[in-house]
Amino acid sequence: MSSRKRVLLARLASGRRARYSSRVSTVAEISEAIEKLDLREQVHLMEILPQCLKISPEDLAWSRLAEPAFAFWDNPDDGAHDLHPVDTMPRSL
Repeated sequence: MSSRKRVLLARLASGRRARYSSRVSTVAEISEAIEKLDLREQVHLMEILPQCLKISPEDLAWSRLAEPAFAFWDNPDDGAHDLHPVDTMPRSL
């Protein structure tokens, strides 16, 4: 891993930047820390995140290739079959 990647991840994890008040450890804290990154750092994080999460380049490529295969389901007619919030589902008898 390059030193730039290590520095970005260390900043994100340790809270060394002034905008971070403490060490991040939960998904919510990590999400909040990512939102506080400037756009350039967010783009860089997107580039290195698969490697940080130990996602192989092959798995990442397959997921990107597979995603468009489901686009035909994104239409108004199929919307009738989409899941609805619990409070709108029919109650059992």
